[in-house]
Amino acid sequence: MGMRGAIAHVDRDEVTTRHKPTTAEMAPERSAPPATPGGLGRTGRKWWKGYFASPVSQAVADIDLEVARRLARTYDALDALDPVEDTNQWAKLDASARSLEISLGVTPGARARLGISLVAAKKATLASVREDLG
Repeated sequence: MGMRGAIAHVDRDEVTTRHKPTTAEMAPERSAPPATPGGLGRTGRKWWKGYFASPVSQAVADIDLEVARRLARTYDALDALDPVEDTNQWAKLDASARSLEISLGVTPGARARLGISLVAAKKATLASVREDLG
């Protein structure tokens, strides 16, 4: 025992167990994807349609649609720049796009960090396999 006093007992499991995000079930499917925002270029429109056709978009609440709009616009801006001639601007936009991708769970790693699992898609696939075996 030093000047600080006795060391309090700490449960070893509390210290060694990392916090694991919970897996969220996707909300019920939207009846239709959100309307493509006006003013998007070809790249932004293509991303918007593809993203909202994917099961991961079911985790996006209506309040989050502005983030998706911002990402679509960022993809358009990146497409318009030459990464060789506009290196600094392109790098800034690319970093912005990566940050937005993470917040929307666009990449597999981002989905894992957010605790999003494509449970609905997995269940649908399993159901179709069971029907085929039926």
